[in-house]
Parts: sequence; structure tokens; C-alpha cells
Amino acid sequence: MSSKTTAPDNKNALRAYLQRAEVRLSTMHRIAGAFLGGAGLLLLLPTFLRDAPVQVFGVINKAVPMLSVQWNLPSLLIVIALGLPVVIAYTIPVYALWLLLQDLTLFYFSVNTPKNVALGKTDKPIFHPRFSLTAIPFSDDEPSDLKKQLRAIQFGSSLKHSVLPHVHKDKHWFKALIEKEREEEEEEKQVALPDDSWLEECPTDHEDDRSALCAAFGLAGAYNHDLVTEVAKTELSLIRHNLNLKRLVLRYMKALLTLVWTTLLSFMVLAGINDIMPEKDLIVVVLGFLAWAIITPWIVRAPTRWVYRGHSQHAAGGINDRYLARFERLVIAGCFLAALITSGIAGLFVGWAFIWLGPVGPGLALARSFGWLKYDLLRWL
Repeated sequence: MSSKTTAPDNKNALRAYLQRAEVRLSTMHRIAGAFLGGAGLLLLLPTFLRDAPVQVFGVINKAVPMLSVQWNLPSLLIVIALGLPVVIAYTIPVYALWLLLQDLTLFYFSVNTPKNVALGKTDKPIFHPRFSLTAIPFSDDEPSDLKKQLRAIQFGSSLKHSVLPHVHKDKHWFKALIEKEREEEEEEKQVALPDDSWLEECPTDHEDDRSALCAAFGLAGAYNHDLVTEVAKTELSLIRHNLNLKRLVLRYMKALLTLVWTTLLSFMVLAGINDIMPEKDLIVVVLGFLAWAIITPWIVRAPTRWVYRGHSQHAAGGINDRYLARFERLVIAGCFLAALITSGIAGLFVGWAFIWLGPVGPGLALARSFGWLKYDLLRWL
């Protein structure tokens, strides 16, 4: 490192940045923790719906024999036609919660670690997902004798057992990684902390413990860094957390809105069922889930519209997260299919021809999501 980098003023500036960065990372993780708790609450919300699918399918089951005679169609075909929109309606909130939990997991773990790359080799590298908050190593810019003394205490005293198990057989995780690393060339070792000059004062009488502790350092991301490298790594970590947290917030809002809307519609449908007139109950179910299929695309896209509301070109000029856009398209495609089925059945029951226009809304929303329609009139989609 150059003398300019190791100058006291530069060191103070680097340390000040690290302090600010730690505060920001702590704030980001508190926000993510709130979403983790919120996801748990969302998982409790479906308990209020435990009777809704049962009652809805009960209505369908009662109406199937009557419709099979009226329409001269197999009962199985009628069950599929009536049940598919209901299955879609209750599957989408579950899928949204699944994706939310997936994003929460990926927020806390990083699979793209710097050394998880095969260096010019055709063999696959060792895969070691790492917690997003890595360990903080003692800087190489500090006095070398002090760092060597720290390593000697860590590797030579009983403190090492705060990381390493006392029982030898419990070290199999580290042992397997060590054996894999020993097969590699020195410059291609990917995980373990290098056994370099910083460890020259460490005892060598317990080689297995020494190798296992080096592997533990590597798995935690505690590699030897100077202050400049540590600041560079921390800044990149902030960028990663920012991008993941942005997706997490939008994912949470989409899951929450979808689940709340499906819950409210289920309550309204159940309120219209009286178990006395099966045909009337079936009309309520069909019209209710037709309304769900028409309105849901607008609801699931609402957070994105809110974010881009201040941009006059939010549809053409915005850059969408492809993972969020894929979820929206799957939801809208499911709503289009549900609207197609329920509008056809509702038209036969009620006789109102305009009901057959039900799939138009989800169809336009689906086309809009792929960029096929770019007119200002359709920006609300």
C-alpha cells in the first residue's frame, strides 16, 4: 500500500466511512427484520380464510349434478371449469407469500461470494453461501506485530473453541472443506483463510484445528484486508443491500395487497351464500371470482404505479425488475384465464352479454405488461 493510503488522515477518513456504513447496514437490517415479522403476520391472515375455500367448493359440488343435466356435459369438466378460477384465486396469494419468503432468505444470504469462482478451470467451484453481514477482520494497516499476536491467541488458546466444536466428529463440515481445498493448487484455493505470514506465530501442533479455523474464517468472510479494501467491500455491500431491500419492499406490498384483497372478496362471497338455493349461491360465487379476476391485475400492479407516479414516462422509460415483472405477468395471466371462464359461465347464468367482456381488462393488462400497448389511455394498467 502506498504511503498516501496509509497516511493518518486517510486512515481516519476510511474509519469514519466504515462507522457510517455500519450504521446504515444496521438500519437496513432493522427494516428487513420488520418485513420478516410482517411476513409472519401475513402467514397468520389465511387462518381467517380456513372456511372460505371449503364453503365455495361446497357450493360448486352441490351445483355440479344440476349443471351436468342442464348442459349435458361430464361432471368432471364442470368441476374443472368452476373450480379452476377458485384455485387460481387462492393460489396467487400463497405464491406471493412464497416469493416474499424467498426474497427474505436471499436478503440475508449471499451466493455470489468473490471467491466462489473457478479460476480458469472447467470444474465447478466450491459453493458456500455466506451470511450477508460478513465478519470484520482486523486491518492489515495496523501494526503487524499486533495482528500476529491476535492470530496467535485465536489459533493457540481455548478461545478457538468458541468457533470449533470440542468433539472431533462434529468438525466434519470443516474437514470436508479442508480436504477439498487440499486438492486445489495454492493460487486456486477459494474459501479458507490463507495460511500466510500473519499466522507464523500460531502454534502448529494441532494442524487439524489450524486448518479448520482457517476454513471458518473464510466461510465468515474474514479475509485479510487493508482499510481501503474493507471500505470498498463495505460500499459494495451497501449497494447489494439497497437493491435487495428495494425488491423486498415491493414484494411485501404486492403480497400484502393481494392477500388482503382476496380475503375481503372471500368474505363478501361468503356473505352472499345461504345454502338454500344452490343455483343462486353458484351465481354469487361465479360473479364474485369474476370481480376478483378483473380487479386483481390492477391491485398487484398498484405499488409499481405508486413508485412511478411522478414519472410521466413510467411505462416506456422505466426499467422494471424482471423478477417482479415476471410475478405480475403470471398473476395477470392467471386472472385472464379465470376471467375468461367465469365471464362465460356468468353470461350463461345471468344472460347479460356485457359480462362476456370480463377478460378484456386482464387481457389489456397482460398486453400492457409486455409493452404491446403504449398508449397514454392505458397507463393506469
